[in-house]
Amino acid sequence: MLFTLLSLFGYGQNLNSYIEYHKKCRMAEKYFLKDSVLQCFSTYNDVFSHNELLFPRDCFMAAQIAHSVDNDSLAIEYLLKGISFGLNPDFFSIDTFETNASKLKDLKNCRFWTKVIYKKDSLMKIYRNKVDWKLKKELMSLIRTDQNWRRKNNKWFNRNFRPGLEKKFNIFNQKCMLYLDSVFNSVGYPGNWLIGTGDSLAYQTKYASFNNANLGDLVSVLLYHNDSAFINYGDFLLKEIDNGHIHPRVYALIRDFRDRHLDKKDKEEIMYYNIWWERGNLSVDEIENHCNEIGCPTKQHLRDLSNKLGKGYDVFWSPFR
Repeated sequence: MLFTLLSLFGYGQNLNSYIEYHKKCRMAEKYFLKDSVLQCFSTYNDVFSHNELLFPRDCFMAAQIAHSVDNDSLAIEYLLKGISFGLNPDFFSIDTFETNASKLKDLKNCRFWTKVIYKKDSLMKIYRNKVDWKLKKELMSLIRTDQNWRRKNNKWFNRNFRPGLEKKFNIFNQKCMLYLDSVFNSVGYPGNWLIGTGDSLAYQTKYASFNNANLGDLVSVLLYHNDSAFINYGDFLLKEIDNGHIHPRVYALIRDFRDRHLDKKDKEEIMYYNIWWERGNLSVDEIENHCNEIGCPTKQHLRDLSNKLGKGYDVFWSPFR
């Protein structure tokens, strides 16, 4: 049974690089934007069948596209692929996300949904067995401490008028980075491939003031909060895209979060992708070519997808951002 499931979900020969995996996912999305849906699904099927690790956000995106063109059977197949990598089918029933997934809730009424009911437990078991729960618990604990510390102390009047607080901040940040160093050196970047997704088992993650109720990439929070993180870990994170351990959107957000703190007059820094604001010193083609180097979608690409899919589908803030 396990062998059958592993064969079904493409535990075969990898592409040479996961950057190529991401480029092909972007290519599939572009085919959809051009109304070439057969080429879109052919590309998705190719990339999903030749990689051992899949990103649940890509399975989720593929399912949304299939559902939007009334191919519910294929949408279910993409969801099934995603479940073994942490896509929780109960997501479609969670009221918190009703604005995000209202269209996909229709899938629960289609005749193909019985496949999900029949297979989800065995697929979730595959997912659970891949997660390092001890490491995930350690990271959750550290991030809670990080969030509580910053919520309580990281205010301008505290930072400026409480003697010694800046030193305590630096000590705490150093503690976080030393821990991440040990993890990075031991197993690589512990993304979804190792610690799973934030909402995968309805695990409570509403410990922070995020505008989405789950967190699909725990480690990135610690890296966001350290302005020097990209300077210290940029080369390592770039290689981890190639290894399939970090999604280029996460890499780009870590990089761009650091870039936001640079003086705006510094026009040498190139933004990969940022949902808050964009630098205006690059042409559309330059941004497109730059992002394509790591298989990262541009902000305009995501806007186009959102407009094409229409209301009720989630492109920017999917459950696996």
